[in-house]
Amino acid sequence: MASFIGLNFGRETENNTGGAVVIRGPHQSIHLSIGHEGAVEIPVKDAAGDAIDLDESTLRLIIQDYRAANVATLENGAIARESPTVTVNLSGTTTAKRRTLRWYLFDITGGGLVEVAAGYFPVY
Repeated sequence: MASFIGLNFGRETENNTGGAVVIRGPHQSIHLSIGHEGAVEIPVKDAAGDAIDLDESTLRLIIQDYRAANVATLENGAIARESPTVTVNLSGTTTAKRRTLRWYLFDITGGGLVEVAAGYFPVY
C-alpha cells in the first residue's frame, strides 16, 4: 500500500469560464514501489484541507510520463470513492520501471473538465 508523502504547490484557482480547468486542491506525491500492482488511495481535499464531495461526479484519472504521454487512463467505473479519498487499481505495467509519473483527477460531469486533484507517483 502506498504511503502519502509530501504536499506541494498548494493552490486554488477560480477561473471557470468556457472549458477552463479549476484546480481545487493541493498537488500531492504518492510514492509507489516498482512493480506495484493494485489499489492506490488518493486523498482528495481542497486548499483548506477539507474533503471534496465527489459522490455525484463523473471522474477520470489520467497518468502521464515525463513527456506528457498518457500511460494510463481510468474512467469513472474504475474509480472507487469514499470521502476524502478515491481508490484506483494500477497495473504492474504502469509501475514496471523507475520513473516519476504525473497524475490528474478530473471531474468530467456534464462534459466539463475540472481538475479536482493532481500530483506525482514517484516509482522506485
